[in-house]
Amino acid sequence: MLSRKDLLLFERKFSDINIIATSMILIYYLLFIMFGNLYLVDEIYTAAGFVAVVLVDFIFVHFLNSYNDNLKKVLKYIMLLLLGWTALLTGSMLYSTIIAMSFYFSVSFQSLFLFDITEPYSRIWAVVFTCSPVSLIFFIGMICNNQSNFMIFIIVITLCAVSAVVYNITCRLSEFALMFFNKINSLNGIAAVSKEESDSIKIQKNKLEQINEQLSIERFKFKQANEIILKNNEEIKIQNTIVNAAAKALDLKKLLEYLTEATMVSMKLDFVSFLILTDEEGEERFEYSSRYTKASSVAKSNLERMETRSFAEAYVKNGAIVEISRDANQNIDELSGTNINSMNITPAVINENSMGLYMLGSINENAFLNNEAFLKSLFNHISLAINNAILYSRMRTMAVKDGLTGIYNRRYFNSIYQSIIQRCIRNQSPLTIILFDIDKFKGINDTYGHIFGDEVIRYCGQTALRYGRKYNGLPVRYGGEEFIIVFPKKSTAETESIMQELHTEIKTHVFHMEEKNIGINISIGIASYPENCRNTEELLNAADNAMYASKKNGRGRITIYNKDIMA
Repeated sequence: MLSRKDLLLFERKFSDINIIATSMILIYYLLFIMFGNLYLVDEIYTAAGFVAVVLVDFIFVHFLNSYNDNLKKVLKYIMLLLLGWTALLTGSMLYSTIIAMSFYFSVSFQSLFLFDITEPYSRIWAVVFTCSPVSLIFFIGMICNNQSNFMIFIIVITLCAVSAVVYNITCRLSEFALMFFNKINSLNGIAAVSKEESDSIKIQKNKLEQINEQLSIERFKFKQANEIILKNNEEIKIQNTIVNAAAKALDLKKLLEYLTEATMVSMKLDFVSFLILTDEEGEERFEYSSRYTKASSVAKSNLERMETRSFAEAYVKNGAIVEISRDANQNIDELSGTNINSMNITPAVINENSMGLYMLGSINENAFLNNEAFLKSLFNHISLAINNAILYSRMRTMAVKDGLTGIYNRRYFNSIYQSIIQRCIRNQSPLTIILFDIDKFKGINDTYGHIFGDEVIRYCGQTALRYGRKYNGLPVRYGGEEFIIVFPKKSTAETESIMQELHTEIKTHVFHMEEKNIGINISIGIASYPENCRNTEELLNAADNAMYASKKNGRGRITIYNKDIMA
């Protein structure tokens, strides 16, 4: 017995064959009606009934396959009756009889699949089912034609013999069909799938496709997330490298060198330059550091045009970030002749007195695309490190400079004085020290107050600072109203000329105090090694003695030290 799945497949195939065969029979009868001389009413009625049964069977098998086996057997039995009727009609044509009998055997073969012919009793029922329709039609025909009992007996015996032969043939054919069907399935692996199972497979397939699509989306999202994690890890690594570089130095110049080197190596760049502008208490400072690779083709001429105050101030004042993804060497004049394609120029506020300009370059295009957040964070770290260096420098400056005048104090002078002397001795170069004092400063304080006195001291200190910078001297507030300026590599005559200029400027300066015009004067002493002081240890005392001589001889004058000055 076939499984219900295999049986349904066979039933659908047989149903399709029955429809085709029935269509051919109808065409056959129509041709006889249209072109023949006979009009076979009984045959046409029988064929019409058979067509109706075949159509019902087709509908049930293909669209209503849940009906039970008994209903299937009823439909097959009706088909056999109609075919037997057509075959045994006394008025049927020979061709009609042959067609009907052939169809009868085909439907009989189909009916055998409804029985389990592997069991003896089921085989008997299968033979009775397939033989009884034609036998029944035959007996009815004999009775209707009043045939003798003997003839009926002979016919019955003949039908039994024919039935036995049909029984054997149909059983063998059924067994052969079952073996053939199983063999085909085992060889080709073809599974009989019902319409419901096919629909179920399609649904499962659609679900699998949706799952695969969702997995593809999730895989893409995972890939993106993984790329973001890798990028973040790389950025953290770069920031750690730069932070470690920032911890190596507190001196601003050294710090910039470490930062530019670490930034270029960690970010795999071809050009890095940091420019810093500071203005601490009126003292302007410009520091810079640059690094570049050989592949960048950056030349000294490019750096000379970029490492300038004017270049830095132009971008700092503009305040906008400049990012160029390609052909930066054509868009920035200072990079002309280089291989720099991508460029990022970011101005930064370091503190209230300091500004920075950070420049990153690469020979690759789009090197800084979509890196705004990372660069902003990176530059914040760099600015913080630079600000710490500036604060350290400021604290160190406060320790060595006078708070009122902004020039070096006596403690700093004492710490470097011996090194200055040793350098001059080693280089066999002259060293001149001038010492000047504000005349009658106590009277100025007593008359106009200490605030005015501080203003006078501040002015004298700033004047000493300007002349020190102008002529490569070291100005120092030695104490109270006394000032020192050290001039390495200058002779007495050169220093005297400078001091005459300074003296004239100070004594002609007018201070305004409560609608009063007030002037001051200074006394100056000059001592020079080895010109008029052979002993370096006595050089400072010699300058002090020369200044004292200026005061003794009427103040407001310049005195050059000689060995007889104290006589």
